[in-house]
Amino acid sequence: GTFHLYPENMTASVPIFDFPLSNRNIMNVFRWGVFQYCSAIQCPTEKVKERLAKCGYRSKLCVISNGIPSEIIAEHPRTERNDRFTIISVGRYSNEKDQMTLMKAVRACRHADDIRLILAGKGPLEDQYRSFGQTLPNPPIMRFYTQKELLKDIRRADLYVHCANVEIEGVDVLDTVFENCDLSNKVFDDHLLQRVEFINCKLMGTTFISSGLKNVRFDHCLARYINLAGASLQKVMFDNCDLSKVSFLNTDLKEVELLKTSLRECEIYQSSFRDIDISSCDIEDIAADSDSIRGMIIEPMQSIQLAGIIGVKFKE
Repeated sequence: GTFHLYPENMTASVPIFDFPLSNRNIMNVFRWGVFQYCSAIQCPTEKVKERLAKCGYRSKLCVISNGIPSEIIAEHPRTERNDRFTIISVGRYSNEKDQMTLMKAVRACRHADDIRLILAGKGPLEDQYRSFGQTLPNPPIMRFYTQKELLKDIRRADLYVHCANVEIEGVDVLDTVFENCDLSNKVFDDHLLQRVEFINCKLMGTTFISSGLKNVRFDHCLARYINLAGASLQKVMFDNCDLSKVSFLNTDLKEVELLKTSLRECEIYQSSFRDIDISSCDIEDIAADSDSIRGMIIEPMQSIQLAGIIGVKFKE
C-alpha cells in the first residue's frame, strides 16, 4: 500500500469535523479498513512513517520519496523575465491550502503595486478568493493550468509559495527571517526549519510538534504556550524570549542556548536539559521530571526552585 492522504486533508474543508479525536478516528478507519491488509506501506517522508507508527500501523513502513518528475527540472537557467515580480502558488482553492494567507501578505506588502500573483488551481473557495483578490492592487491570476502551461509559468516566476496547513510532503523552511510577524497558533508540525530567525515575533500557541529545528534563533519573541513535543532542537538559541507554559515533552535538545528567557510554568518531561545553561532564565513554577533536569546548569538560587522536583526538602 501507499499512504498519501491525511485525515486533515478532508476535514479541513469541513471545520466541524476538524479536531484531534475525529482525525485520529479516521486514521483508525484507514488502518482497519485498508492498511491492515498490506504487508508493507510506502511513506513519502520519515514524518509520515512516524505518525503511522504512533497510530498503531503494524505493517512494514518503508520511507520512499515520491521524488520529482524529470520533466519539471529545467535544463538551463531561465532567460524569460516578467515585467513584475511574480509569485506563484499551486493548489486546490480550499481551507487546507490557505491561499488566503498569501493574498493577505501581498496586500500588506509595501511593494504590492509591483507584484503579480498567480494562483494556479480551482476549488470550492474560488468565488471567495476572487472577491478578496479584487482588493489587491493587481488582482491575482486565477485559473486551472495544463501541465505544460504550469511548467512554463513556474520557471518564469521569481518566487514559489506554498501555504498549505496540511501536507503529506510539507515544504520545509530554509534560510528565512521572520521579523515583526504574528505567527500565533500557526502549525509548523513535522517540518524542518534550518537557518531560520524569528525576530520580535509573536508565537503564542504556535506548534512545532515532531519538527526539526537546526541553526534557528528566536530573538525577543513572545512565545508562550508553544508546543515543542517530539521536536529535535540542534544549535537553537532563545534570546530574551517569553517561553512561559511551553511544553518540552520528549524533546531532543543539543547545543541549545537560553539567554534571559522566561521558562515560567514550563513542562519538561522525557527530555534532556543536560549541559544546557538556564542560569539567566526565570524558572518559577516549572514542572519537570528529575531525569529531564539532571545535568542542567543553574545558578545557586535556582536550586531552591528545583529542589522539590528532585525530592529535596529544606529545614528552617
